[in-house]
Amino acid sequence: MPTPRVVETVFLSRSLATKTQTCSFNTIAEWYYYLISVNNDYFHLTNYFETKWNEYHKENAPDLYPEELRQDIDELNERIFHAINNGVYKCGFAHSQESYERAYDQLFETLDEMEDRLSTRRFLHGDIITDSDVRFFTTLVRFDAAYYNGFNTNRNLIREMPNLWGYARDLYQTPGFGDTTDFDSIKRHYHLSITINPDKTETPILPKGPDLSLWDAPHQREELSKQQDKFRRYGESGMTIHIRKAKKEEVPLIRKQRVEAYREHTHAISKEHWQALEKAISSEADQQPGVELLAAEWEGKIVGSVALFPAKTDAYEGFTDALDYPELRVLAVSSEARGKGVGSALIDACIAMAKENGSEAIGLHTGSFMKDAITLYEKHGFERLPEHDFEPANDGIIVKAFKRKL
Repeated sequence: MPTPRVVETVFLSRSLATKTQTCSFNTIAEWYYYLISVNNDYFHLTNYFETKWNEYHKENAPDLYPEELRQDIDELNERIFHAINNGVYKCGFAHSQESYERAYDQLFETLDEMEDRLSTRRFLHGDIITDSDVRFFTTLVRFDAAYYNGFNTNRNLIREMPNLWGYARDLYQTPGFGDTTDFDSIKRHYHLSITINPDKTETPILPKGPDLSLWDAPHQREELSKQQDKFRRYGESGMTIHIRKAKKEEVPLIRKQRVEAYREHTHAISKEHWQALEKAISSEADQQPGVELLAAEWEGKIVGSVALFPAKTDAYEGFTDALDYPELRVLAVSSEARGKGVGSALIDACIAMAKENGSEAIGLHTGSFMKDAITLYEKHGFERLPEHDFEPANDGIIVKAFKRKL
């Protein structure tokens, strides 16, 4: 690992720089605006983002570096980097047969270990995605398309290793992974770029394969986890929220909790509107065929719930058209669990479930008076779809439609 090279950087305001253009360096230095230190310790760069820069994280951001797992994460990151992340490069840029085979053997020995490790756990450290998974994914997603041929790492493809292939697809189908992966750029860089092999004289060929549609195939990795949400939410202080399918005997409790959560909005609506809303959210609609009722569990208690209705289901008693994508409904979080990421976890679980079922979009409807909920939905990428709004009580209160592409 390179020794960090500390650099002191001075930032000058525009007006200050103008005033000191003709001054000596020492005079300018006296007028510095900010003084910070940066370094080139790239190996720990993600850890700095996860700790030193956490005040800039978005609300309910995932905690990829939980304090109680940091030692395990650091140790595994070392192995992943030397044997896998850098291991493929040791194979691709080896200067002798001996060094190539040594790197090759270490690479696949470690991949075999990861294949075994992932046979009993959804992610490298259990039920949640961590920094280790992010680092591992960067190599896995390039392996079949680039390293297998380009770097002679050709014992087998990742898609021929069942646990690694399912794990890679699980990550790829998670927001922030697959939607930021550009396979065309990966292939062009590794197969056409002169920076990879500047001495190559033969005509560069861009491979047509592999079949990228396979990355969206169902992975069933959720069966290894006790929860739907793939992340520990930043700021939860070790709190683990388990998202799971609700049990039949829990439905009455969930409906009661749902009514209590929605009751907080009675000040913003008429008595008649509340009576109609209470009746709707207490109905048997969440038990219709195909509806997935999810519960959020924290410390053995149900603290929230949501219902995911399948596409083309009349979820609103004829007030709006049955849409061709699933909709999440009646999201509710108990007062004791507010601000702990429960709502976000339930939304993410619905998004993941819809995506795994092959849906291209997911929607929802919510009352115009539920301003906090609307803000939360918008943070998760839902956009307004006013053509599907409706006014159930003719009292000026609009039930607004939203949609998010997957």
